[in-house]
Amino acid sequence: MVANNRILVTGASGFIGRHALVPLQKLGFEVHAVARTSRENVSGIQWHVANLLNPDETSELLQKVQPTHLLHFAWYAEHGKFWNSEQNLEWLSATLRLLKIFVECGGKRFVGSGSCAEYGWDGRSVYEERAPLNPATLYGATKASAYLTGSAFAQTKEITFAWGRIFHLFGPGEFPNRIVPALIRAHLTGEPLDCSQGTQLRDFLPVSAVAEAFAHLCASEVEGAVNIGSGRGVTLRELSEKISMAVDRKADIRFGAFQDSGPEQLVPSVKRLTDEAGWKPPFDFDAGIAETVKWWQDGILRPNP
Repeated sequence: MVANNRILVTGASGFIGRHALVPLQKLGFEVHAVARTSRENVSGIQWHVANLLNPDETSELLQKVQPTHLLHFAWYAEHGKFWNSEQNLEWLSATLRLLKIFVECGGKRFVGSGSCAEYGWDGRSVYEERAPLNPATLYGATKASAYLTGSAFAQTKEITFAWGRIFHLFGPGEFPNRIVPALIRAHLTGEPLDCSQGTQLRDFLPVSAVAEAFAHLCASEVEGAVNIGSGRGVTLRELSEKISMAVDRKADIRFGAFQDSGPEQLVPSVKRLTDEAGWKPPFDFDAGIAETVKWWQDGILRPNP
């Protein structure tokens, strides 16, 4: 538990951010949330509206809130476009500016959200201390740059800096064309879905668990890169089977319709997360799938009013 600590969460209305607010409250934080426009109705959360790409709005926000901790989720994430968008460069600059102003306002601990895309995807188990940073996309490169520059800057100041590298996640509200919702919708609607060969091994964690992991990382004193995942892999074919069982219906999933350019295996070590941050991933994968399936069932199968 933490006491007398005020945390500012950026990207707080986003896919991960909105799930992190209550876990942070439970850990004793006074939670302040910022988004560009929308505000989630969460009891006890103090909301702020600001555009973090605007230096003046960022400075005004930090001076007003005076957070001791900062959890940074905000970044450009439009599906299908973010991998090599030039907006990644804008968010790299905005992130480093946010960190600098946070320090100037007396902040003590900064936790950022990174990505498995920062690593070189060579198919081996990914350990933070050993895996090379060799991003294949502009998104991965700018995330890695934010980590390297931010951690180096933090070492010159009296703050701690941690960077949670997210692997694969899923849950209610995810963009519909991503793999888990695409598989779910194919099972629910009966429409065929073209997929890769489906033998790739990936680490999937429910978004609520990812958010909870970040909350515990904020409350800890762990510094540096920390993988955020379950530490266990599942193939895309196995994922499809689990969805089929939850829906109780077979779908026309056309495995092998195209070739996936990604690695055959991408599963992280989560030793730092469990041993140092003190958070053990709750690997109730089937329950997470069932919750997500129900969310899509309610949306797709609910009669129009």
